[in-house]
Amino acid sequence: MTNKLKIRTIIVLLIISGYTVASQIQTVTFKHRIDSLFSKWNNSKSPGASIVVTKDDSIIFKKGYGNANLEYNIKITPDTKFHVASLSKQFTAISILILASQNKLSLNDDIHKYLPEVPDFGSKITIMNLINHTSGIRDQWQLLSIAGWRLDDVITTEHIMKLVKLQKKLNFNPGEEYLYSNTGYTLLAEIVERVTGKSFKEWTAENIFVPLDMNDTHFHSNHTEIVKNRAYSYGDERYGGYKKLVLNYSNVGATSLFTTAEDMGKWFANFYNPKICSSEVMQKFLTKGKLNNGEQIKYGFGILSGKYRELKIIDHAGQDAGFKSYMIYFSELHVGIAVLSNYNSFAPWDIALKVADIYLEDELKILSSKPDDVKITKPKSVETKSYKLKDYAGRYLIQPNYLIKISEVNNDLVFHKKPYQEIQLTPFSEKKFYFNTADKYFEIEFEVDDKGNIEGLTYNSNGDISFAKKLPDNISNNNKLKEYVGEYYCDELNTTYNLIIRDSKLTAIHMRHPDIELHPTFAEEFISKLWWFSQIGFNRNEKGQILGFTLNCSRVKNLFFEKQ
Repeated sequence: MTNKLKIRTIIVLLIISGYTVASQIQTVTFKHRIDSLFSKWNNSKSPGASIVVTKDDSIIFKKGYGNANLEYNIKITPDTKFHVASLSKQFTAISILILASQNKLSLNDDIHKYLPEVPDFGSKITIMNLINHTSGIRDQWQLLSIAGWRLDDVITTEHIMKLVKLQKKLNFNPGEEYLYSNTGYTLLAEIVERVTGKSFKEWTAENIFVPLDMNDTHFHSNHTEIVKNRAYSYGDERYGGYKKLVLNYSNVGATSLFTTAEDMGKWFANFYNPKICSSEVMQKFLTKGKLNNGEQIKYGFGILSGKYRELKIIDHAGQDAGFKSYMIYFSELHVGIAVLSNYNSFAPWDIALKVADIYLEDELKILSSKPDDVKITKPKSVETKSYKLKDYAGRYLIQPNYLIKISEVNNDLVFHKKPYQEIQLTPFSEKKFYFNTADKYFEIEFEVDDKGNIEGLTYNSNGDISFAKKLPDNISNNNKLKEYVGEYYCDELNTTYNLIIRDSKLTAIHMRHPDIELHPTFAEEFISKLWWFSQIGFNRNEKGQILGFTLNCSRVKNLFFEKQ
C-alpha cells in the first residue's frame, strides 16, 4: 500500500468514525430530551406512560415511565398492556377494508343487510357512513348515561345492541353531516362477526395481530378476562394522591383494544410496508371521508387526516376511565409516535407533539425557513366606542351547554374563561376582538342585526369556529317552574326523570345519578353542567299544556321525554 493510499484510508476511517460518534451523540441527546418530557411521572409513586417512536419499519425509541400498578409498584415498560380506547377504531376500520378487498362485503352496503334488527329510520345507512361518522346514529355512551348507566358499569355489546333497537330517530339524515358516534364502530365489529362467523377478537387476532407479530395485542371482549402485564387506570384524588378508575367494558369495535407501545411500533411498520393487506388497501385506509354533497371531512377509516406544522399527518386520540392514548403518523416522512398512559390528567397528544418537535427538528427548521411560509401576525388594536361595549356585555351560549360570559370593565371588554380567570379583549374593529393564551389565539366577532341588536358572537379558536347566541338579560322561566314539575319518560331509553323545584331551581332526579341542577337560558330552555344532559327544551300543545321536553347534548339530538 502506497503512502498516499494509506493517508486516504486513514482519512476515510476518521470521517466514518466521526459520523458514528456524531450519530451516537445525537441519539443520546434525543433520548435524554424525551426522558425530560416524562420526568414528572418517572417515579415509584405515580402512574405514567409508555412511548414508541418509529422510522420507516424500525423502532428507534421505546420506553416506559411511572407505574402500571400503584398497589404493587409494578413499573411501566414498552411491553405493558394498555386499554387504548378510541385508538381501537382504526383496527376496526382496517378489518372492514380487508373484508371489502376480499369481496365479502361492500362499503356501500346497507347495514340492514347484516344487522336487520337495527330500526329502519327511513334512509339508507351504509357501512361507509358508520366508518366516517356520518350515519346520524346517536352515540352509545351518551345514550347509556342518559338512561342511568355509569360508565364503570359492566357494559356489553348486547346491552348496546338492545339500546340501538329502541331508537326511533337519527341525529340527522345519513351522509348529511359528520358527528362522532361510538355506536357506529360497535356495529362495524358486529358486522365483521356476522360476515366471518368468528368473534371479533378471534378474527382480528388471526388477520391483523398475529401476521404483524403484535403478540401483546387483543380486543378485550370480556371484562373478567385475566391479562398479564396490564396497566390499571388512575385519576387524581380530590385532596391529593391518586384513586383507581375502574373500567368494565365487555364491548369491542369502538374501544377495548389492549396493546403495548412495542406493538404500536409494529403497527406503524405496516403503514410503511403493508403485510396484512395490499398497498392499495392501505392507500384507501389513509383517505378522508365525504358527505353527500361531496365535501371532504377530516375523518376517514378510524383516523383523522390533517397537518402538523405543514407536515401531513394522520392521528387519533383515545380516552376511557384513566386511560389516555394518542398516535400520530407523519405519512410523508414515515415517522410514527404513540404515547399510552394510565393517568387521566396526562396529555399524551401534548407529549407526542413535543417528541415530534425534537425528532423532526431539522425538517421543521427547513419548513419554517421557507420564503413563502405564512406568518401569523396579530392585528393592530383600534379604539372602540364605549357605548358599544356595554351592549356586547352579557352571556352567550355555544350549543349545547357551553356558556361564555363577557363583561364591560373600565371601558374594556373582559372575557371570563373560567370563574377565576378574566382575560381582557383587544379590539381591532368595532365588532372584532382577540385574545391569547399560552398556546392558542382566539378571535371573537359580534353579530349585529339590522336594528343594532346583538344576536350573538362567532368564536374562533385556532380555526375551530363556533356560533354563540346571546342570552336575554332577564329570563322569565322562573314564574313557570311549577308547570315543569312532574315525571318524564323516554321510551327510546326506557328511563324516567322527575323534575322538582329545590332552592328555587329546577332539578332533574334519576335514581342512578346525582341530582341535576338546571339553569335557564332562553324561554322554556335550561342547561346543566353534565356532558350527557346538556340542554332541555319544553314542548307544549296548542292549549299551552306541556307535552314533555327534548334533550340535546353533543352527540345525541332531539331525544324526547314525554310528561306522564
